[in-house]
Amino acid sequence: AYAALKAIELSADKPLYAVPTLDAYAWPYSDFNGSVISVIDAKKDQFFAAVYKNGKNVFEAQDTNVEAVADFVKDENNILICGDDSEVFKEQLLEVNKNLNLITFKGQTLSTEAVFAIAEEKIQKNEPSMQDYDGPEYLRKSEAEIVLESKQKSV
Repeated sequence: AYAALKAIELSADKPLYAVPTLDAYAWPYSDFNGSVISVIDAKKDQFFAAVYKNGKNVFEAQDTNVEAVADFVKDENNILICGDDSEVFKEQLLEVNKNLNLITFKGQTLSTEAVFAIAEEKIQKNEPSMQDYDGPEYLRKSEAEIVLESKQKSV
């Protein structure tokens, strides 16, 4: 998909802006009075997660565990969890801290409106578009990268 977008960008001479998935999940809730946790199940007892308050990122997107996020939001009164894996995350979060006031909505999907709105915000703020050498950014290394690093450390 990225290669196709780069081809369109180059042929149309139009800028390409990257929009992180976690940001797009949280965008519809930027006016929520509380914290918004945007999550994707990363498997292996980990989640890709970010926390937003008043539309601002307050817990950078990262490959993290439920305990770290629970610790970060422990003093919050209202917490909305969004993303396709919000129900799974909610269950695990309540196992860590039963006192949290959590809200989720079933059937959430990534919104095209959110992606375009975030890109428009980047344009209005005069943020630079992606450069030719830019590509997708991943929060976790691939299994191949992890295996290669462990082999290099053991040598």
